[in-house]
Amino acid sequence: MSRLRSEAGFTLAELMIGMLLMLIVLSASLATLEQFTHLGKRGERQVDLQEQARQASRQISRTLRNVAGSSETSDVIERAEPYDLVFKIVDETGGSAGDNDQRLQRVRYCLDDSDPSSAVVREQVQNWTTSTVPDMPTGTACPDAGWGSSRVLAEKITNVAAGADRPVWSYRYTDGQVSATTIELFMDDNLASDPAEEVLRTGVFLRNQNRPPVASFTATPVGANHVLLNGSASYDPEGHPLDIEWSVPEGTIGEGVNLDWDARAPGARTITLTVSDPAELTASASQTVVVE
Repeated sequence: MSRLRSEAGFTLAELMIGMLLMLIVLSASLATLEQFTHLGKRGERQVDLQEQARQASRQISRTLRNVAGSSETSDVIERAEPYDLVFKIVDETGGSAGDNDQRLQRVRYCLDDSDPSSAVVREQVQNWTTSTVPDMPTGTACPDAGWGSSRVLAEKITNVAAGADRPVWSYRYTDGQVSATTIELFMDDNLASDPAEEVLRTGVFLRNQNRPPVASFTATPVGANHVLLNGSASYDPEGHPLDIEWSVPEGTIGEGVNLDWDARAPGARTITLTVSDPAELTASASQTVVVE
């Protein structure tokens, strides 16, 4: 009887159970494959985000290293906030021309956090053709229509996701001026699932920044209506030579580091020293002295 059953093969119930087990194994395999495929696609998107953020950091770094001063304003970095950075550069693309002989251009980088879990880093540019530098647009929205242009540099930024407060830009100061900045971009395609968010950090030293000079002097009355003026304490942070001019309210009284000024009459007089670097950035200092 046992031999006969063996020759007859599997029963219908046994075949059904075998097929059911095969379906379970196949379903589990397909689910695992789908999960691996999903994770692989997420990993690819995360790599794409990293590359996009890396390109954005390179762009911002290159632009920062081209910061420029002007004779109209000494503040090269005009806005230095955790999520908003504004500065002037020399325009190499030709967008600024006309009477703008120095070809200056104002650039803004800001974080558009209208969706905090998927913020956007934007670049805005202000061009002009006048000989004087126009005022910076006053709006603080990102983007702000007053700039006239806006383009996306990086997406899926999570610096402020879920109430976080992680600055995109942090700053180091030298003599009251920004001398370096750190760019920090957190990014994630989907905060609710793995892989975890990535972070990219880049440090930028503003090697081309021309800081304004410092004006300082002594005024020593020596009698006979004369005052000895000494401006040797003035200096340029980059070590450039300075043009030095002395003046009183009535007008210019002389030039050079040292001046023996004949006031022609005794009394209290206000003396002003103005120094200028080769880029025409200026600084002034004033003193009131009693002429004897």
